[in-house]
Amino acid sequence: AQVGKKTLLIDCDLRRPWVHRCFNVSNQLGLSDLLFDGKKIEEVISKINNKLDVLPAGRMTYNPSELLSSQKMKSFLIEMENEYDYVILDTPPL
Repeated sequence: AQVGKKTLLIDCDLRRPWVHRCFNVSNQLGLSDLLFDGKKIEEVISKINNKLDVLPAGRMTYNPSELLSSQKMKSFLIEMENEYDYVILDTPPL
């Protein structure tokens, strides 16, 4: 984002999210709400500046691995590839 590329940072750590803290944005709605509840992307993304958007993890879920490996997630990532120069996934530690 600092070099002028449109960037989306997605917090995929649905059990211990932290990206929202780094950017001081709400974690009320996020990736889990997009995938599980069908929220629209405009409802869950936080615009940091004109080149950086952040998608917080959202509410905790009992099936994070199922959500992250779902067809909805795959479709969402394909859609975001067309919208952003870079899509960065912050994943849980291994």
